[in-house]
Amino acid sequence: LHKDYEGNGFMSEALKSVIEYCFNDLGLHRIEASTLTDNIKSQNTLNKVEFEKIGLNKDYLYINGSWRDHFTYALINSESD
Repeated sequence: LHKDYEGNGFMSEALKSVIEYCFNDLGLHRIEASTLTDNIKSQNTLNKVEFEKIGLNKDYLYINGSWRDHFTYALINSESD
């Protein structure tokens, strides 16, 4: 998201729509998301829409020439079978 539009709740609203689609239309039971450990804005967005931090993945992805740690978050559809 461009910096001019940060802090307006656009990402939270978009994520809520994706969650609704995944749970209601696709019938998924669980959604996972991972963020770089220093990406506080993304972590705050995931927390805002009730994702739970489930752990740290060491050397999870190779980005710009180095292996980077990520936090993984999950959201469970409590209404699924």
